[in-house]
Amino acid sequence: MTSLGDLMKKYIYILSSFVLFQFGHAAFAGIILFDDFDGDTTNLNGAAADIGGNWVAEVNGDFQTNGVFDGGRGSATLAFTPVDGFIYTAETWMTGITGTNRISFGFVDGQSSGTATSIRFQQNGDPVGRAWMDYIGSGDPIDNFAYNDLTGSAAWTDATLRDQSGGDIGMRIVLDTTAGTGNWTATWYAKSTVGTSFTEVRATETLLDETITSVGYSLYNNTIDGTIESFSVTAVIPEPSSIVLLLVSLAGGLLIFRRR
Repeated sequence: MTSLGDLMKKYIYILSSFVLFQFGHAAFAGIILFDDFDGDTTNLNGAAADIGGNWVAEVNGDFQTNGVFDGGRGSATLAFTPVDGFIYTAETWMTGITGTNRISFGFVDGQSSGTATSIRFQQNGDPVGRAWMDYIGSGDPIDNFAYNDLTGSAAWTDATLRDQSGGDIGMRIVLDTTAGTGNWTATWYAKSTVGTSFTEVRATETLLDETITSVGYSLYNNTIDGTIESFSVTAVIPEPSSIVLLLVSLAGGLLIFRRR
């Protein structure tokens, strides 16, 4: 059983992660969703992420708690609803990708544990992609794509990353809601080597549809395999906010309570 002390430590860590001090300037920042996929071969559906609720995943087990995905036509998502005033960054690192189809990642609308063509982000089903991208295991053409909703597809602009197939890949999508409803934007990034910087593969665009209720992955078809090593969504308020003071006070109060 998790002790009260362990729980307090966890919440202190989460709360304190929301406060970023830089050059004497306080801003709101924090990890709101996170999973390092340190499980086993158990079905990911219903499993708890390290931070941020339970996964809704394809019920046949094509996504596992150890991060392995094994073909299928389904998705794995965590509930997530962005609001105005933040910069959200969704990021993942995946390894050993093989096969002639695609793994998709990004911000979407809806969740499902079903198995069907309509479950893929590419379809007008549930869930449906909003700001997302995909990566191909192998095939011809092997272009990798970034998407603004369903109709706004574009090949990655970086030639090396665009034409790469299989192996390891990192994907990042920055969702900026600071300009308010009707003016949300997304920017798409990728990299293929640990320790290197992300490269922009699609320039910033205004979202075609801001209806976002989850974030995660989908499999295009049966022949795509690999392992998700990490997943996170962070949130930042670019300017100081009164919420910073609230979080500092809460974190401080918990520390005092913990010491007693």
